[in-house]
Amino acid sequence: MSSSSVHHFDLRLSRPVRAVQFVRFGPPPVDADVHEKAVAEAYERGKRAAEQNFHAQMSSQREDVLDFQRNVLERLEREVGQLLAGTADRLPSLVFSLVEKVLEGMQFDGPMLESAIANLLAEMQPAEGERVEVRLNPQDLERLTEHLENAGTLNLNYLDLRDDDRLRPGDMTVHSRFGLVDARLDTRLARLWKEIHAG
Repeated sequence: MSSSSVHHFDLRLSRPVRAVQFVRFGPPPVDADVHEKAVAEAYERGKRAAEQNFHAQMSSQREDVLDFQRNVLERLEREVGQLLAGTADRLPSLVFSLVEKVLEGMQFDGPMLESAIANLLAEMQPAEGERVEVRLNPQDLERLTEHLENAGTLNLNYLDLRDDDRLRPGDMTVHSRFGLVDARLDTRLARLWKEIHAG
């Protein structure tokens, strides 16, 4: 609760007062309707300014996010490209290493050996009646002979099959009047490796 004090002034005039006029200091009074209108307009201006500022900030943030995404994607593309390039260089050697491991423990049956010999003869195209000697690993020769006795189609009249314990399973060499054809697995893989790198 506030209290007010009353001040008394002792004013002495030399002449009697004829009239009194009250003078107001400060801005002139404003009509209530005008004041409310001005307040509403100021509010709208502030609201528009705040919205514009908000949209500007959101637009700036969107640009920042887009720039960040572009930078991340570009970096990923570079790194993935480098990774793929490095992998592509090493992939053939990895594949060939795996193939060699698989072939080392692989057992070739009679039909597979017969097909391999038939393909070699088709490539060589020996003359009719020309004798050709094929050397195989002893175990391979045993499986091939058993298969040919039952369901083989090779013409054994012009084909000499011999065992060679220096050859690994799957290896074979073909001897004819034109010389030696080295069809060992290592040789065939090395030839394929050379073709891949040459291409």
